[in-house]
Amino acid sequence: MFPNLHFVTFLLVASASLLPATLATGTCRKKKTTTTAHTANFDDLPALDDPRSQVTTPYNSLAFPNFYIETYVTQNFLIPASGDQYTISYDTRISSITALYPGSTVKSFALESLYYACIQGVPQDECVITITGYKSRGVVTKTVVYPALVPPVDPSTVTMRMATFGSEWSELQTVSFSISLGGYGGLVLDSLNYTTEDCKKH
Repeated sequence: MFPNLHFVTFLLVASASLLPATLATGTCRKKKTTTTAHTANFDDLPALDDPRSQVTTPYNSLAFPNFYIETYVTQNFLIPASGDQYTISYDTRISSITALYPGSTVKSFALESLYYACIQGVPQDECVITITGYKSRGVVTKTVVYPALVPPVDPSTVTMRMATFGSEWSELQTVSFSISLGGYGGLVLDSLNYTTEDCKKH
């Protein structure tokens, strides 16, 4: 179904300390920030196959490096959480959700919920997803599991699962993911709810 998918392990390699000062979050004063609620459902982005459509930067105030757009209509595999599109990260490229990108005015963000799935085909082993949130001071982690897919399941009826995050998932700069599927496999996300804390423009 996804012939170009490779074993996925997404690792965070960018940190505020490695970026120019103008890109580092957490530099604006508290009294000069605003908060904005976002839902990233990817239905307002183009979905092209050649070349494959990458999530634009910024998208809803964050960057999604090496996440791409897929449609249910094209793949007939995995029902999106909303609309008919979701985002997928595949191959061995670095993948994360981050406030660290050129021109960013986001001081930090709080992750509230998202829908997730692993896709490899049918049959497919159980998939353990490790989610790691990086702050300027400290790290938080969460593990979720996407169930095995075994015949005679119909791929067109497979659904995503929801993960929710507590108050400790605030003041984030980057969130990265790793999945346990070997061989060909990919991580799918949809309907991410989060709030950004933005530096006011002078």
